[in-house]
Amino acid sequence: MKSLGDINIETAANVDEVLDNIRGLDDCLKALPKGCLLEGWQETRLEANLRWISESREELNSAKGKFEGDSKTKKKIKRALKELGRVESKIQDIIDRSDRQK
Repeated sequence: MKSLGDINIETAANVDEVLDNIRGLDDCLKALPKGCLLEGWQETRLEANLRWISESREELNSAKGKFEGDSKTKKKIKRALKELGRVESKIQDIIDRSDRQK
């Protein structure tokens, strides 16, 4: 599982970093077999990733105002928020499927 760092959106490059982390996390999720029973450490990591997603969403939402005149960065923020939701849903589905198998 990918380890994700702290997010602090001050520049457009920070938004790109969030997008890269989301893509990396999504790639890691693709490596998990469908319907697998998660080991304890995997579930712990996925729960940490859910917390990172929540914190990133808050940071991205609060950063919207910093980029009022920058439509390109605002579009990236919007895309990042959408991707966060998609990956969050995927993580929750993986956890739920594992829980049903237990």
